Amino acid sequence: MISIARLLLFFVITMGYNAFFRNTVKMNRRLTWVFTFSVITLVLYLGSLLGFMLQTVYAISVLGCLLSLYYLWAVWKKKYRFRRLDYIALGMMAYLLLHYDNFTHWATIVKFFHINNALPTQQDTIISYYTYPVGSSLFIYFFTTIVGFSEGSMLVGQFFLIASSLYAMFAALRDDRRVL
Repeated sequence: MISIARLLLFFVITMGYNAFFRNTVKMNRRLTWVFTFSVITLVLYLGSLLGFMLQTVYAISVLGCLLSLYYLWAVWKKKYRFRRLDYIALGMMAYLLLHYDNFTHWATIVKFFHINNALPTQQDTIISYYTYPVGSSLFIYFFTTIVGFSEGSMLVGQFFLIASSLYAMFAALRDDRRVL
């Protein structure tokens, strides 16, 4: 039960950023998810370089919740309206049933992040990933910090990242009737 509540919290956080990019920045609705996840990853990377990895997760979360509250208030005041899910988004949800990822190469670095709340350095002897590109692993660290750390939640976080990238590919379509 608590994992479902924490997953809903993750959606509240990311939907706040998603609504901000879609409504305020006027970004294509199919690009907002991958852009949101990329911005979260970049901000988390900057925070981890400064030595504030866990604090950055909390700051991103608070700002995302505030953006969600503002968006709900704006919908209530009729400034914005809810968008329905299109059939491409529904197809991406169906993709969840087929998703599989061999996560041994990045799960180790995510576990390291949870143990140390810092990026690995050359002095760390337990892990040799100090030159590993940590982009997607940082997003999964963010996801598992919010939702809870487990192998299953790492896979779900990776799925959301992959699905958002696949969904963004449909942003190039000018006519939705040409999807196939």
